[in-house]
Amino acid sequence: MISKNTNSGFEKEEQYFRSFIKGLIKRYEDRGIISYTQFLSERELSVSLSVIKGKCDFSVWGGRNNALRTMLSIGAASNKDFPISCLKISNSEKSDPLNHRHILGSLMSMGIERDVIGDIIVENEHSAYFFCVSNMAGFILENLTQISRSPVFIKVAEATENLNFEQRFSETVVSVSSARLDCFVSSIIGVSRGKAKEMISSELVYLNSFQQKNPDKNIEKNDILSIRGYGRFIVDDFLRQSRKGKMQYKIRKFV
Repeated sequence: MISKNTNSGFEKEEQYFRSFIKGLIKRYEDRGIISYTQFLSERELSVSLSVIKGKCDFSVWGGRNNALRTMLSIGAASNKDFPISCLKISNSEKSDPLNHRHILGSLMSMGIERDVIGDIIVENEHSAYFFCVSNMAGFILENLTQISRSPVFIKVAEATENLNFEQRFSETVVSVSSARLDCFVSSIIGVSRGKAKEMISSELVYLNSFQQKNPDKNIEKNDILSIRGYGRFIVDDFLRQSRKGKMQYKIRKFV
């Protein structure tokens, strides 16, 4: 929905998006009708929540816990009420391995907009799941026949399958001089403090799904940092203080 091509273009798109969310809120206030967005990026969710600001009830769901791309309901809704379908893709062991980029590319080459597709989870080299807007599931089932020139089999994920998709993480340890946001960004992705501040001011960093422009913001245990182009990270346990006075934390990256 919101892209970032130029500053002026981005501001216009965000203004339009805010108006769209305000329209859904008014619809709910006037008629009590619960509305659902398409799948939102973290930025779009952040903008949406800033518009809501306690004006009405809402729910957020992406088909699984800790989803990166989520739908927003204006008016409270249960997870099962969201118009989300989960599809499973598989191919033969002789086929090219499935990966996120090729799956998304194949879907978008069919003319499908990005906001129709939620998270894509690669289970192994020959099996993957992805979430989509329910009214597009039939079209995808009929038309997605190959990925990266290899034939694929696609079906609706069965209720008996493990759709919780236990999140996998890679772990690392970082050293920071203070618990400031810019210190964590710098240490996690290996850039200078100055570069980290620049990224924060350029709206490339999110803290717990909200855009964060303050490099001085203190980070706490279980905070989730999203750094555009690098991924999502959970600040886990404080481990120790080094002899040089730096604090060492365990960091888990969503994989």
